[in-house]
Amino acid sequence: MKVILDNELEKWAWGMMMRAHHKWEKNHGSLLQAQMECFFFYLFKEETYQMIDKEVEAMLMEAYGPEGLDVI
Repeated sequence: MKVILDNELEKWAWGMMMRAHHKWEKNHGSLLQAQMECFFFYLFKEETYQMIDKEVEAMLMEAYGPEGLDVI
């Protein structure tokens, strides 16, 4: 299986998902979704929001140019 990641946010998220999956396999104690929520929204909350903000800016800049950043 080949995974195609289009941008930095997807690459970062993929790494986080793989870490969460590894921990889930190791513990077998919780659902994978709950483990990923823990990683994205508790342990790495600030990093998650920073990556989302960067990706939103990049998409707005690509779609609307410099005036697209005024939407934020």
